[in-house]
Amino acid sequence: MITFHTIKSTIILTFLFLTLLLLGDYVRLRLELRRSSPLSSFSHHHTFSSSLSPYTSSSLFNHISSTSSSYSSSTYTSSSTSSSSLSQDASSSSSSSLSSLYTSTSSSSSLSPNTPTSSLSTSSSSSSGNEPIPPVPLGPSNHTANVTTLRSDLTTWLHSLHLYPGDTLFVSIADRSFSPLVHAFRVRLDRWGYGRNVVVLCLDDACMEYANSTSSYHAYGGYLGTPSSAALTTVALMKFNASLDLLESGYDFLFFDGDVVLTGYHDPFLWMLPMADTSWDMQVQADRYGNPDLVDMNIGWMWVRPSPNAIEFYRLSYEGWIRTKNWDQQVMNDVKNHIWKTDRKKLIVNVLSLVKFRNWMLDEFGLGVPERLVQDSDLDLYLRDSVMVHYTCVDQLYKPYYLRQFGTWPDLDHYYSHAPSLVSLSNVSGSPEQVYEQILFGIYLANSTARSFVWPTRVNLLLGGNSLKFSGMYAANFRLAYEAGLHPVEGRYIDNCIREGCGMTYVPIPMNMSDFYLSTQLNISSSSSSSVPSSAISTLLSRISSLKMEEVAVVDMQGFPIAWHAQYAGVRAVVDPLKPVVKMCSGIEWK
Repeated sequence: MITFHTIKSTIILTFLFLTLLLLGDYVRLRLELRRSSPLSSFSHHHTFSSSLSPYTSSSLFNHISSTSSSYSSSTYTSSSTSSSSLSQDASSSSSSSLSSLYTSTSSSSSLSPNTPTSSLSTSSSSSSGNEPIPPVPLGPSNHTANVTTLRSDLTTWLHSLHLYPGDTLFVSIADRSFSPLVHAFRVRLDRWGYGRNVVVLCLDDACMEYANSTSSYHAYGGYLGTPSSAALTTVALMKFNASLDLLESGYDFLFFDGDVVLTGYHDPFLWMLPMADTSWDMQVQADRYGNPDLVDMNIGWMWVRPSPNAIEFYRLSYEGWIRTKNWDQQVMNDVKNHIWKTDRKKLIVNVLSLVKFRNWMLDEFGLGVPERLVQDSDLDLYLRDSVMVHYTCVDQLYKPYYLRQFGTWPDLDHYYSHAPSLVSLSNVSGSPEQVYEQILFGIYLANSTARSFVWPTRVNLLLGGNSLKFSGMYAANFRLAYEAGLHPVEGRYIDNCIREGCGMTYVPIPMNMSDFYLSTQLNISSSSSSSVPSSAISTLLSRISSLKMEEVAVVDMQGFPIAWHAQYAGVRAVVDPLKPVVKMCSGIEWK
């Protein structure tokens, strides 16, 4: 006999069974949407469903139900050829503004206090400080791979490196030109034992080759093959996908731009809220001074924990970026501001102190040589106060010099501990062309005597009858000289060398060009005057060659006749061959 109790039990079990089926179906469809919808702009062949429109979290289930069939039948492929399709919005039929997109039931948070903390971070490291990263599999590098597969491969690859949730990752995006900068970042991290956790999403094969040859960072190649016609778009696409993949897999990570350098004086985690403090979702650098409630975030330094708030924030930001293709930092700030207008508890952001987490463009450095930092003691104090320096708004042309000149370059490849013998110049003066050629002459002297050339910190520029003190970094291209193997060092090399543990005790030896000129006992106006430069240069080279390794040849250029640049074959013969290699800076630098 069927009792009421039996009927009741049957109904309850049936209800629970149907609920589980519906829940499983919902989760499956949501995952299809998450893995499919934003990446459709990545494809040359996929046409996004015209039914897609900005949606809210509260209406998400209905949206998935009505569009899931069109998503699941899509094919997402990337091409290794350059294409403008990446810059096109996958949902170009939608012209909705960001404000309509962000009408989500998720909202915002109260700001954590903008004060440093002395609490140690509970983020873990998998190795001791100076352990080199052994050559490891460099990650998937399939130039025609399915993009959905790439999303899942990142965490699988991390597991193969024994990096799991709980190991705070330091993540950056780089090509070969930024690889040494990331390497320098890792060298600093080794001081506190975090170096093994540096992960780089590579933009080219050379970035991966650099990692394998130097054991400097874990290089992930799963995004190689993305269209390269819009570099910033490619970087944003990689950044959002990797961030969501990491967060959804339970990783916390600190994303840093390639032009962020650590000073080495402070463990960065000592000046941020620790993981044990659950009051925050993200900790970020400020983009300007002011009230933390009002300033924009600078996403070039961003520590994110895998909280539901952070995941939702990245999801909304990604969707906003897909629709607008605006600058990713601006999109993320727009999303944050929208969330904060509704409920600040939905996104808790700790904006970090700019006194510790420096934003270079905010320090009023003018042409990159701050007058208030001319004194070595002032620069030393600046560095000792700082956790890191983010070289924002510095042209890539000058970054290698900036990082060295202002004391933020570590002893990478024994740059300071195996210090070279040096040649430097003093009293470099003249027109832009004359200053440029004097620098080339200094490079020639250094390379002819197996020494390194100290780039002049200051030059005296003569323009329109006025004499101006000017930065030597803008007179000639340091980066080209460095990449050509001419071995220049920054103007503050000796001071920086002492700070980093110098392998040499330098002694300056002044030399005056006029002394060598007079020693030839020839007159410029004589018929044999063309031999003067050649003879004087030979005498100077012999004098420099006779110096001890620790003795620095400091050549005073006041005795260097300007006429030599225009008239005599001796100087021209040694300067002209360098011009195609080390080009003169031009444009706004001299205005």
